Amino acid sequence: MPTTKHKIVVGPSRWHQILLLVGHLLLCWPMWSLLHGAYWLWFVLALGISLAVSLYQAHHRQLWLELSGQELHYQGQWYRLGLGSRVGPGFLWLDLEGEQVIRLWIFADSLAPADFRLLARQVNLR
Repeated sequence: MPTTKHKIVVGPSRWHQILLLVGHLLLCWPMWSLLHGAYWLWFVLALGISLAVSLYQAHHRQLWLELSGQELHYQGQWYRLGLGSRVGPGFLWLDLEGEQVIRLWIFADSLAPADFRLLARQVNLR
């Protein structure tokens, strides 16, 4: 029985960008009372640059996946969906097994709804 190949485009996710912002703010909060003077200024400057670069990369990131049965083509290699793959509320945690184990965290708003359902179905059926 021939398997159908599905091409899936993973675009930028708003939830990923919000998570990056919250993570940077949570890192900044405990340092508020520990750093004083110029140290605080340099820390906030470095944190701001880190946040800007992270948000820029998250906003311009785009992945292409190809699903064929239980195998997923990602970055030029074929992987199998591992037992650690999970479907959560609004995200997919894909544990890809191949030459090396790769873990992808994909938010639902970065996929078309049909593609999200297809990947979630494959994770649940394995």
